[in-house]
Amino acid sequence: MSETPDATQLPEEADHLPASWLVTYLGCHPNWRNEARAEVKKLIASYSPETVSERNTSSTALSSIPLSAWENETPVLDMLIREAIRLSQAYVAFRRNVGPAMYIDGKVIPTGALVAHPAANVHLDPALYPDPWKFDPARPQPKGNLTYLGWGGGAFLRCVPY
Repeated sequence: MSETPDATQLPEEADHLPASWLVTYLGCHPNWRNEARAEVKKLIASYSPETVSERNTSSTALSSIPLSAWENETPVLDMLIREAIRLSQAYVAFRRNVGPAMYIDGKVIPTGALVAHPAANVHLDPALYPDPWKFDPARPQPKGNLTYLGWGGGAFLRCVPY
């Protein structure tokens, strides 16, 4: 493997960062750790056929929870993951202008040109996120287009398969 990852390696190289930071943040914020734990325990109680025991391990109980429940019944986890991604994803997005020439801040972006945009310009902007380095999952989300990039943004958001 080369020292510099190519485009097919980026998700593998990047997806562990928010998870690692989330564990760190939860270690530093017991109130959020307790809320996350309570939310997961509630899911297990609702969807697992039996309580966690030697026979029914945590992984068995967690795997019995349907995807729809993880997606629709975990507002605390959603806030925690979103905030960890906001703080930990210091990537630069590259987009090719496939449409007609356009202007950004008075500069022309011709058809076919690549534009680089650091996500930190959005995620750490104090105008959008007051006290931007503070871990605050409950902070109000800024209004507007592309005020949170997460894994990217725009009409054609896709992760590169690996």
